Amino acid sequence: MNPDRLERARQAIAAENLDAFLVSSRENVRWLTGFSGSSGMALLTAAEVFLFTDGR
Repeated sequence: MNPDRLERARQAIAAENLDAFLVSSRENVRWLTGFSGSSGMALLTAAEVFLFTDGR
């Protein structure tokens, strides 16, 4: 994961007064986390990032 990208995304979340942000676009998941699989989502909070993928 790219710490600079995570921080920029967290700043955007804080600016909008959100608790979390769900990233579902494949391209955006890759940009944020580096995960390049074909199916996945990322949930970003102020403290953590959760990566959800299928069982393949």
